[in-house]
Amino acid sequence: MKKLIGFMVVLALMGVTGIGHAGERAGAFSLSPYLGGYVYDDAQPVRENNLLYGVRLGYDWTDSLATEVVFNYVRPQLKTSDSELDAYSYRLDFLYNFMPRSSVVPYLAVGGGGEPSGTFTSTRPTSPPTPAAASSSS
Repeated sequence: MKKLIGFMVVLALMGVTGIGHAGERAGAFSLSPYLGGYVYDDAQPVRENNLLYGVRLGYDWTDSLATEVVFNYVRPQLKTSDSELDAYSYRLDFLYNFMPRSSVVPYLAVGGGGEPSGTFTSTRPTSPPTPAAASSSS
């Protein structure tokens, strides 16, 4: 019985905290760091799925119209070697919020972005060149 009463109290507190939420507000900025996952196809030259790190910066022009700039980072390890790839992506999204005053705000986003070429880094220590390869003849 105590567990049931405790569960009902938690539900009631969750309901009360949602009442103060005003939805989207014109002129508001937002900064949202996030953590996610990146799943690769079997055809990709990557050993396993990886964590994705990102940050969003948004601005609400009106209650219904907003803009977001998004930046992502993931570091996959390649199948063919012990190298890793620093992979970045970025995008600019324009959002239309359908019900900006509700506690759940469905939206439509349209935008574009890119993924610049990554940088390979080796996880193996590199060996110094052999003397024959390091010398040059004149």
